[in-house]
Amino acid sequence: MFIIWGEKDYFEKLGVVADFCPYCQRVHAFSIQKRFIAFHLYWITIGGWTRKETLKTCWNCGYHYLARIRDYRDFIPETEAEQTKLSQIIRQTNPEMLQWYRNPPRRYRTYSDYDEE
Repeated sequence: MFIIWGEKDYFEKLGVVADFCPYCQRVHAFSIQKRFIAFHLYWITIGGWTRKETLKTCWNCGYHYLARIRDYRDFIPETEAEQTKLSQIIRQTNPEMLQWYRNPPRRYRTYSDYDEE
């Protein structure tokens, strides 16, 4: 006899924030979502959903990182964020990143940045 069991995932979208992406080396918009898991047996959920982690996904490169909700002042709905400038998203969600956005440290600058100076 064969027993089919495992875990199901469920994602709850919280909105969009601005943060620093370690991969892109820039401040970008991120989607924030909570990940919940539940055990299943023959695709029937057994027990309740438990929160596993909170993730942020960079809109530029698509990488996923762990996130802390308390690091952000507010969340912007995705539909609204798509039509909002990044500087405005930073002001509303993570004002501490505004300095990084305007003047990133030299070690994070790319060659194209030096052409602008």
